[in-house]
Amino acid sequence: MTHPIVRVVDLVPGETVPVASVDAETLTAESFWTEHVIPHRPVLIRGAVKHWAAVQKWSDPRYLISDLKKDVFFSRTHNPFQDVVYGRVIRRQSLQRCLDTVRDAAPEETWSVPSFDVPESWSRDLGPYPFLPPEHDRFPVFYERQRLFLYRNAATDWHPHLLDETLTTQLVGSKRIGLFKLDTRNCEPYAQALEANFHHVANAQHFFPEDARVTKHEGIIHAGDAMYIPPLWWHGIDPTDGAWGLTLAHVFRSPNVSMGYWSDPLTRWTVNHLVKSGNALGAAVASRWITVGSVARAWSKSPFARG
Repeated sequence: MTHPIVRVVDLVPGETVPVASVDAETLTAESFWTEHVIPHRPVLIRGAVKHWAAVQKWSDPRYLISDLKKDVFFSRTHNPFQDVVYGRVIRRQSLQRCLDTVRDAAPEETWSVPSFDVPESWSRDLGPYPFLPPEHDRFPVFYERQRLFLYRNAATDWHPHLLDETLTTQLVGSKRIGLFKLDTRNCEPYAQALEANFHHVANAQHFFPEDARVTKHEGIIHAGDAMYIPPLWWHGIDPTDGAWGLTLAHVFRSPNVSMGYWSDPLTRWTVNHLVKSGNALGAAVASRWITVGSVARAWSKSPFARG
């Protein structure tokens, strides 16, 4: 049975502009940190990891062969952010079997291993990011340090990260990424529509405000490229074709001066959502995150303080 191929980037209405991009060879650690990480500006970094063995070898079907027996989640649908998606089918099976199935599948089939730890035998083929020195590449607060996504035709639905910085790194295949930032005019209606999955239903555009459309920043990452995705930016990701692919998410801790902006409408929306849902632990963590960021900005007199 062939499941429908879902593409998510175009499901959210808005004006589209190219995302900022830079060649890794010209990107210094200082410019990456001060021009993108601190002010939370996404950027496509061309050739970010083209020197990694994973980029040079993993596309060879004879290379990634192992006796990995660890079970992972496996799906015949796109990679959803919501817990419940129509027609979603999830099961567990060995990573080796998933890898064989995805690589041997037909171009019109959809398969997804949404997220799994990097196998120890694979980790030797990964390396550092030249523009991210060790003093900045600190362990994240919330998300796993590194996780892999194995797919064929599987999109990743729209979602934001509330904590930590992400380098979405393409190792095999290519993907189209869309990103947008919500403001006080559109945060409530957009966040509600996306959380409710309304962008997947007929006439989805009518669930979004017509007078407060977002600006979507889009780009394509090929094998060896990376996209810096800041916290509080919604993003959706589509494969560009029916070939199989592997993507690595490398996550590092946000600098204190750019954490927890209470002035950001998504921050306030999230805290209110946690309180209303009775998630006391989540609300406490969010409050601490906001306090740490506010104190750090006041202490450093950061020019990027937004209120």
